[in-house]
Amino acid sequence: MPTNPDDTDLWASMYLELVDRPTEALGPRELEQLAESSDLIGDDDGCAAAWEAAHLRHIVAVIRSDAGRCSFCLSFCLLLRGHMGQAGGWLVRTEASFCDDLDCITRGYVLIPALLGALESGDATAARDLAITAAKIANEFGDADLGAFAGLGE
Repeated sequence: MPTNPDDTDLWASMYLELVDRPTEALGPRELEQLAESSDLIGDDDGCAAAWEAAHLRHIVAVIRSDAGRCSFCLSFCLLLRGHMGQAGGWLVRTEASFCDDLDCITRGYVLIPALLGALESGDATAARDLAITAAKIANEFGDADLGAFAGLGE
């Protein structure tokens, strides 16, 4: 999997490799790769569909932390596209994915919209506090993506 978002040839190659395969034939990690590559080449609808399919695969496999991460990613993509209602619905699914499991990476991801809202409203103290909490969770679980989001508020 490409690690540099600027390496458009590798992302496009991955996208082309995965997009032509039937969704049913893709595992959850391949669906996540399809979502990421779709996002980076500008296929917004394909990105959303792949995140949703990956989320559902993780739900079926009862891997709630991965299901929550995928629903967060879908929510965030929808938020960036201005689909606030859909984004909010997926964020609720994200929150539900860890409702009774506080030892879960997803609890860090659900802080990010509040962190961004605090930044948007100029509440630097709240943004910093949320960023610190999210960074601690990212470090606890070794999650670089959450760590990057947390860095937005530092």
